[in-house]
Amino acid sequence: MVHREVHRIAVPAMFGLLALVLAFSVFAGQIGAQLEPVASPVASPQTGDCTPGAGDASATAEATPVPASAADATPVAADVADAVIAATDNFINCYNAVDVDALVTLVTGNLVTDKFGGALPNDLLPYTVLGYGDVTSYSDGRVGVQIQYLAGDYQYVTATWVYADMDGDYVLDEEVLQQSQPDGDAVVKGFAIADDAPISFPQGGTTSFFEVVNLQGVNGSTSQHVVELYSLGGLDAATPVAAEDGTVESTEVPVDATLVGQVSLAAGETGDIALVNAAVGNYLLVDTTDGSITNFSVTEAVTVEI
Repeated sequence: MVHREVHRIAVPAMFGLLALVLAFSVFAGQIGAQLEPVASPVASPQTGDCTPGAGDASATAEATPVPASAADATPVAADVADAVIAATDNFINCYNAVDVDALVTLVTGNLVTDKFGGALPNDLLPYTVLGYGDVTSYSDGRVGVQIQYLAGDYQYVTATWVYADMDGDYVLDEEVLQQSQPDGDAVVKGFAIADDAPISFPQGGTTSFFEVVNLQGVNGSTSQHVVELYSLGGLDAATPVAAEDGTVESTEVPVDATLVGQVSLAAGETGDIALVNAAVGNYLLVDTTDGSITNFSVTEAVTVEI
């Protein structure tokens, strides 16, 4: 299932979004050493053979998962590491081929619930693997591999994928997200989720172009929320107008909008959608859980003469 090291932190209200974002920045790397960032990655989704496994997307793993952490990690033998990376390659091959029949045998219900909100989405952003890191085992019998990948054309993800051993097959059970820190000049824009308010950018939803645009979200609500980011086109593209309560009917989201990023946040969690070389234009951030939306724009880069 999806878990992040710094979630559900007790923070005085006066510190608000800034405190949570700073806390996330400090502690998000505790799962293990960061992989070396990849500068300006280009999407090239891998393809290959897709082999069904022994998992069941409707069931949870037999072992009760505990949050994977660096303190609980032990290096594995070379043959185990090879098997885990092979399982990861196979999952990505099936994922990129949108082979749903195979995918449901390669994951547990834990993963489907916490990463996708309970069901595989209709639109899957193809994965481009940028690099693998350490493979380790945990006290509950699971094993994990560090991975960096590009989801779609723009979203840069750093994570540890944790597998349960089911009948000799490694089945994906948890994604431990780390703060994504790709190389390049970056800007951070924070968005907020709450029980009594629509999704929003408290400090405004506009930025000029940067090599890295990091949308850091804080889920201050009492339930899980799955957030998706869509590209609407250039700066002249029409943007949906939210109702007074911040919601918009799903049919009103433009049919030609393109999914460019996604993140699932449990109650109290923080997480990001880090975009590398995102195109100048208008975007729509959609909370698929409560239907609320907020607009976001990337404008032309600002030139400063010295």
